[in-house]
Amino acid sequence: MNVHENLKSLFHPESFAVVGAASDLNRLGGIPLRLTMRYGFPGPIYPINPRREEIAGLKCYPDVASLPEAPEFALICTPREDVLPALAQCAERGVKAAAVITSGFAETGAEGAALQEKILALRDESGMRVLGPNCMGVVHVRSRLMATFTISIRDDDPLIPGAVAIVTQSGAMGACMLTGFQESGSGISSLVSLGNEVDVDFAECVEYFIDDPHTRVICGYLESVRDGERLKRAALRALEKNKPIVLLKGGKTEEGARAARSHTAALTTESDVFGAFAAQYGIQVLDSMDEFIEIADFLARSGPIRGNGVGVLSFSGGLGALAADLCTEAGLTLPILAKSTQGKLAGVLPDYAPKDNPVDLVSLMVSKPESQPLKTAGEAVAGDESVDALLFMMGVYHHVGDQIAAEVKALFESSQIPVAFAWLTGPREQIQCLRKASVPVFGDYARAIRGLESLFSLKNAREAAASRPRSVDTARAEKAKRIIKECTPSPDGFLPPEACAEILDLYGIPRPKEALADTAEEALKAWEEIQTPVALKVVSDSLSHKTEAGGVILNLDAPDEIIACAGRLLTLADDARLLVQEMVEGGLELLVGISNDPTFGPCVTAGLGGVYVEALDDVARLLPPFHASEAARALSGLRSRVIFEGFRGRPAVQIPHISDIIVKISELATELGSEVAEMDINPLIATAGGCIAADVRIKTNSQ
Repeated sequence: MNVHENLKSLFHPESFAVVGAASDLNRLGGIPLRLTMRYGFPGPIYPINPRREEIAGLKCYPDVASLPEAPEFALICTPREDVLPALAQCAERGVKAAAVITSGFAETGAEGAALQEKILALRDESGMRVLGPNCMGVVHVRSRLMATFTISIRDDDPLIPGAVAIVTQSGAMGACMLTGFQESGSGISSLVSLGNEVDVDFAECVEYFIDDPHTRVICGYLESVRDGERLKRAALRALEKNKPIVLLKGGKTEEGARAARSHTAALTTESDVFGAFAAQYGIQVLDSMDEFIEIADFLARSGPIRGNGVGVLSFSGGLGALAADLCTEAGLTLPILAKSTQGKLAGVLPDYAPKDNPVDLVSLMVSKPESQPLKTAGEAVAGDESVDALLFMMGVYHHVGDQIAAEVKALFESSQIPVAFAWLTGPREQIQCLRKASVPVFGDYARAIRGLESLFSLKNAREAAASRPRSVDTARAEKAKRIIKECTPSPDGFLPPEACAEILDLYGIPRPKEALADTAEEALKAWEEIQTPVALKVVSDSLSHKTEAGGVILNLDAPDEIIACAGRLLTLADDARLLVQEMVEGGLELLVGISNDPTFGPCVTAGLGGVYVEALDDVARLLPPFHASEAARALSGLRSRVIFEGFRGRPAVQIPHISDIIVKISELATELGSEVAEMDINPLIATAGGCIAADVRIKTNSQ
C-alpha cells in the first residue's frame, strides 16, 4: 500500500467518530463535532459518550463497540487513563485511523512514555494508524473534516480551500499558520498536528501531500526528525514534483532544543546538519511568521524561475538602491536592460527619469494615472530577455489604491515570469483584495527579495539533485571494507596509518610520499628514499592530537636532525612509531572530514584547516551523495572564501580542485556508510595545481 492510500483514512474518511464527545460544543470534545457538522462532512458522524443519549441532534453511543458500523476514523478526546481502552476498542472494531488529542504521554516523563509505548504496541499489533498523542488533530478543507479543537476556525470566516498543506509538531504554531494563511487569502488544503509522533510522522505526511493534487506548497513547524533517510527521500521527490517545502524550525540553539524536548519529548536534530540538508534539498527555513506566510503564499502562486536576473521597479529611488543591495547579497543580479526595453520605458516614464535597472517609477501614479503606467512599465521590463523575475515595489499611494491594485493584478496574471510585489504601508483594503484575488503581496521589500531567493535556491537544488550520482562502486566499497576488517584499529577505533593510506589511494585522494618507522635508523632510511625534506609525526594510540603533544616536526633535511628528532618523538608514548612524510611546501591548509549524524547519517565537512578550524567555525556541510557543483557552491558561501582567491600575496587556490576531493570523500562516505564513524583530513593542502592529504584519521564502527 502506498503512502497516499495508507493515510487516506486520516484525511478522507467516509465516517468519523468522536470518542469522548462533549455536549458543550465549545469544549475540547465538542468543538470537532460542531466544526465538522458546520462544514457539512458528507459521511456519518458518531459521538461517543456513555453519559449522553444525544449530542447536537446526533445519536450518542456508549462506546465504539456499540456503533452500527466501524468508523473509518476516530478522534480520541478522553482523559489519559481512558485512551488505551478506547484505542483498543477502535482496533478491535476495525477502525483504520485514530488521532489522540489527549496529552500526558512521553512529553511528561517516564510514566507517560510507558503509556505511549503501549499505544505503539497496539498500533504494531492491529495495523491501525495513530496520530499523536498530544496533538491538535486534523483539518482537511475539501473533505470537510474538522477533527480538531483549534479556535483558529471561526464561524464568521469560513476556511478558504487553498494550496498550502500544514504539517506541524506544535499545535499552537499550526493554529497560527492556519490563521495567517486564512487572513492572507491563500487558505489551506489541510492541516495535520503530529504531537508526539508515536506513529504518523513528519516525513510520511510530506510524502502524502506530494501526491495530493490540491497541494502546491508543504509548510510546517519542525523540531525533530524521526527518520532522516525517509525525509531526504521525501524532500527529493518534492523537488522533482516542484512542491516547495517551507519551514519554521525550532531547536536551533541549546536553549531551543531544551524547550523542544519538554514540548514534544523529542531530541532536536543538530542544527548545522539540518541546515546542510535543507540547503541541498531546497527546503526554505524561515525565521518569522510574516516571512513564512508571505513566502509560502508567493511560492504557491508562482511558477519556477529560469535564472537569477531580477528587474526592479520601485516607486522610490532610495528603495530601489536598498533592494539592489539586498538582491546582490541574495545571489540575485540586476541585469542591464536591453535598448528595446529602455525604449518602451521611455514611452511611459518622464524624460528626466533614468531608464535603468532599478527602474524609478518617479510618481507615475501622480503624473500619468490614466494610462496604466505601472502595468505598461512592468510588462516592458518583464519582456526583457535578461530578466527572469520582477521585483515590483510600491509604497503608500492610498489615494490611488484601487488603480494600483488593478494594474498589479493585471500584470501578475499576464506575466510569464514570477512577480514579487511589495506594498510598503499600503492600504489594507486593497492589499486584502489582491490577496483574495490570488495575487501574493509582501508587506516588506526584504521579504519579497527573500521570496525570489527562495525560487532561485529551489531551481539550484532541483538541478543539483538531477546531477547527483545515483549508483555506487560496489567493488571499491568491498575493497575498502576489507581493508578495515583486516586491520587492527586502536582501542578507540582509529585505523592505523597504513590502512588510512590504502583507503585514500583506493578513492584517488592524493597523499605525500611516506613511510612508517619504528626506530630512528628506520626514519633516516625512509628520508633517504623520499629524497626531499620531510615531516616526522608520532603515531600512537594514546596521542589523539599530535600537534598539542609536540608530536609533529617539520622541514627536516639532514641526517643528524632526523636521528635526534626521531629519538625525541619515540619517547612521547610507549607505543610510539613514526610517520616519515614528504614535506608539502606552501598552499592553503584545509579540513575535509566525515561525521555521522544520528538522524541523517554521514555528513561531509570542509573549510579552513590546520589548528584554526575549531576557533573559526567557518565550514561547509553537505550530505552525500552530492555533485561537484554543490561542493563548489558550498565553499563559495564560506566567510573565508576570500582566502581561496589569494590573500595578502598568497597564491590563489582552485575551488574546482577542492570540490573534486570533497566529492571523492562523498563517495567514500556513501559507499562505506556506518563503517566510518568519523574521518578527518587535516590538513588537506590546496595549491594552484591541486590538493594533497597531508594528515588523515579514520575512525571505524567495526571493532
